Amino acid sequence: MIKVSVVMPTYNRADLVGRAVESVLNQTFHDFELIVVDDGSSDSTRDVLNKYNEDKRFRYIFQENQGQSVARNKAIELASGMYLAFLDSDNYWPLDRLEKSVPCIESLGMDYALVYGDGYSVDLDEKIIGSSDRKGHPDSCLYDLLLNNFVGMNAVLVRTEQVKALGAFDETMRSGEDYDLWLRVAIEHKFKFIPEKLCYYLVEGDRVSNNFEGVMANNERSIERVFQHMDSPINERKKRNIWSRFFNRKGRYFSQNRQKTSAMRCYLRALSYTPLSFNVWRSILALVK
Repeated sequence: MIKVSVVMPTYNRADLVGRAVESVLNQTFHDFELIVVDDGSSDSTRDVLNKYNEDKRFRYIFQENQGQSVARNKAIELASGMYLAFLDSDNYWPLDRLEKSVPCIESLGMDYALVYGDGYSVDLDEKIIGSSDRKGHPDSCLYDLLLNNFVGMNAVLVRTEQVKALGAFDETMRSGEDYDLWLRVAIEHKFKFIPEKLCYYLVEGDRVSNNFEGVMANNERSIERVFQHMDSPINERKKRNIWSRFFNRKGRYFSQNRQKTSAMRCYLRALSYTPLSFNVWRSILALVK
């Protein structure tokens, strides 16, 4: 059985997908397959990818455009690896990414479903312009995860059986679908942090993840779904803190974009959950200055 199935959706990324593919095929860890699902590209993506067909670890699938959740789920359906790793076609991995991830998850018990690491942000010239530095989250991390998504999609290694048991990604979501899946996994399983930079994330204007309002709408759905789960361990006090943090963060986004009415509406919603929150009152004072 193959150890790792690498899942890569792509759409009109002919200029970048080759870099992503080669960062996988050149890994120092060799026991993997790479499944690329082309979500209906109309550029030369197919031509770029055809040159990798001779590599037995590489598999290319074309589908009509249905969104990245459907594309990822198609690859997961075909996956034969014990573990799943994800790489978007505009990002790329350091060459020891899998070598650092696989031994970690294999050292853990089955109560651990997922390991994750940090990453660098890069520009189009591959210059590092930022990084994530996650620390301090417990292995039983559902509450922390409900407060904020700290698990980067492209720095994850997760047990295939757990993902398939949960139905994989929600195909009705065009953004925020990774957070939704991590929450569902975290209800019953632990996560382990790897203190390493495991991905390079490209920062540019047309990324799906830049659709903040769509992401937040789907995040709200995902959080509510956890609260409705019969086995959710989240009590009422924690729920109020989670919603307050959520609407305060949403309000700050509107404030930064000079949408003061929408921002105030979010801040008041946050206060309805935690009337004495210093952070929310600070956001309101910053808005009315």
